[in-house]
Amino acid sequence: MKLLEKLEMLNTPLIGFAGFSGSGKSTLIERLMVSLSGQGFRVGYLKHDGHQFEVDTPGKDSFIIRAAGANPVLISSAEQFALMGSSGNFTLIEEFRHCHFVIVEGHKESKIKKFLVAKDSQIPTVDPATIVGTIGRNQQSCDYLKQQLPGPPNFLSEDLEEIEHQLLHTIFSQSPMIVPVVMVGGESRRMGVPKDLVQIDGVPLLARTIKVVQQAFGGEQKVIVSLRREQMQGEREAIINDLEGVPCFDRIVGFGPAGGVASVLMEHQGVMPLFFPSDMPLLTPEFITTFTQLVDPIEFATTIYSPIFAKKGEHGAINPLVAAYHPKIIAPLLLAIAKGDLSLRKILSTVNIKQVGDQELEEELVELTRSFNSINELENIIDASRVSIAK
Repeated sequence: MKLLEKLEMLNTPLIGFAGFSGSGKSTLIERLMVSLSGQGFRVGYLKHDGHQFEVDTPGKDSFIIRAAGANPVLISSAEQFALMGSSGNFTLIEEFRHCHFVIVEGHKESKIKKFLVAKDSQIPTVDPATIVGTIGRNQQSCDYLKQQLPGPPNFLSEDLEEIEHQLLHTIFSQSPMIVPVVMVGGESRRMGVPKDLVQIDGVPLLARTIKVVQQAFGGEQKVIVSLRREQMQGEREAIINDLEGVPCFDRIVGFGPAGGVASVLMEHQGVMPLFFPSDMPLLTPEFITTFTQLVDPIEFATTIYSPIFAKKGEHGAINPLVAAYHPKIIAPLLLAIAKGDLSLRKILSTVNIKQVGDQELEEELVELTRSFNSINELENIIDASRVSIAK
């Protein structure tokens, strides 16, 4: 398998720059790297070299672009490849998985989205459907590109801000679609009954949660219901069928919520599942809508941060079950499960995530996050019912 094909499997966005040698694409990429890394983006760099190359040599493109902020840097030819990163202990896949996106120089025959960089009137042959912009070194080159390829946006190589805007627009347009998921969970040891079937004001929590999520998404998305296969029976099966939920049975059984999250990611590949437990009676459509708008489309996950979630010995004050998971998290998630590390908080502490806290939420939604304790005791049910009646 080619290196580029391996990178495409990571679910990390790729953006290309194709052009003949001397077209100025490496200089342009260097300038973009300085700007993008300065804004906090983690950007990888892959260059295909048709000839022999020297590794990390001052003055060479790979050296200059790495100094500009690219990390990691991968350069390859037909005979060899070299990977340069910030640490001495890494694997190819894991280094690039932590990037927000990867800039690819060369590989003009690939199907990834790319900018076409002209050298005067010399334009490489590429699939027009992959071109997101054309770039000329001077006005003459730009005019020639407009004539030959009138569809894509056209830029002068000096138009760095406009090129960067188009690049980021292309990257974010590749973001996975958010799909809602309700997690059934198991039976409460303290209550002795399945929490999702506990009734608040005569309505089972599972039914209420699915309806709230459906209302937030306006019926545009089917709600996935995560559960074990043997749980799909009786009252629960009737609720899921009546509300047209999409059951997703655990593929990885006996590993708690981590196994449930991994199972959804494996069953529904290429999307970003947004999880909500079924036992949260104070969940509202307004909170779901606001949280969905705050999801980071390129981080490993977006979670809710609140001091109420802080537990002694745990890894951060986050709720990993009120969270959106990017598909690229599947590898570190499965690796952690294989090692027996089943705490989602611990797993999320090893990757880059966005934590949505008080500063991002309206005051009433902040109070809601402080009410996100799950139902575990009879007193919780009484309290939830009182809140419901008060509303």
